[in-house]
Amino acid sequence: MELYFHAGLNKAGSTYAQELMSFNYEKLLQSGIYYPNPKVVNSIARNSPGNALAFTKAIQAGQLKNATHFLQNHVTSAKKNNCSRLLLSNESLYHELVDHEKLAGFEAICKDTGITNIKVLLIFRDPVSHALSAYNHRAGSNQIPPFPQWVRNGLSYEGASYEKGKTGYEFWEEITKFHNNLKAFENLGVEFAAYSSDVTDTIEKFCGIPLDRPPLTVSNVSLNCIEAELLRIMGGTRPKYVRELWRRLKELPRNEKAPDNYLRYKNQVAVHECSSEIAPVLAKLRELLDDDQFARAPVESPTALFDKQEEPYLLLSRSQLEVLMSLFDENPAEHNLFARIKKRISKGVPYSLRYRIKALFGRT
Repeated sequence: MELYFHAGLNKAGSTYAQELMSFNYEKLLQSGIYYPNPKVVNSIARNSPGNALAFTKAIQAGQLKNATHFLQNHVTSAKKNNCSRLLLSNESLYHELVDHEKLAGFEAICKDTGITNIKVLLIFRDPVSHALSAYNHRAGSNQIPPFPQWVRNGLSYEGASYEKGKTGYEFWEEITKFHNNLKAFENLGVEFAAYSSDVTDTIEKFCGIPLDRPPLTVSNVSLNCIEAELLRIMGGTRPKYVRELWRRLKELPRNEKAPDNYLRYKNQVAVHECSSEIAPVLAKLRELLDDDQFARAPVESPTALFDKQEEPYLLLSRSQLEVLMSLFDENPAEHNLFARIKKRISKGVPYSLRYRIKALFGRT
């Protein structure tokens, strides 16, 4: 039995990769590859047994017996289906494998379950875009710090107040650990890939067979930078609404959102400034990925927006405002701030009009 494990990274096409594997369940099975899948093939991949989140959580908690039990069950199922390869995916496993002890535990578990060969796929995304995507995705949790502070916290992660991922960007710490343990990773037969907007080719190469594309166009989309900033501000004043607003904004199509060009560029500059402080580590990663452009300097968009004080415009489209209003419609006690805006919308404000919001909940 061989184990093929797509171990991450997060925000690098992992949800789509799992949907791709789930959609191709029968095709993989015919090629001797067992990807654990629910009876309803078109169910959301993140709920599929192939998304080995339970395995990763067991590794994280040091519960090796639970992890062994999880893996053994799927090895047994693979054999019952006459498959010699077990395919699993979870984007959080990378966070654990950079730790030397947990990496050793992972190998021991595989050995105990009779796996003779391990193959791991790691998809790295340029930190200049990865940091923005990770931060905007996590903006749904309360009390996340401002982006420049968050991305820099990851460079000095020691301290009681630091919580990896939530209060600081974990990539800096983890890529350093990864390179320190690179020799240990050689036992896993790691395949490296640079992230692209379509990871189908990467997964096909990893599995060794052509795959059919699922009828999906959007997977696990992050908020834009302005929406993340909106949620961060709300988290300090109206935290009980943050998660629900995060969910509703994620459902809003991209073409109905106001542009976030300036704030995105400003945040990208903050990431690149931090990346220069671990330049040797990133240079090694560029070699592994064969990508000279990895961690490149951001290019300022010609449509970046500035005001007279050279501060970013926080722009919300009419659709974004209506999403916000829908939340407060359900909470009448909160109507004071948005009564005037709602009145203007009801009178037929043109779609092209954008509202500039300097700060929320008290100053507009």
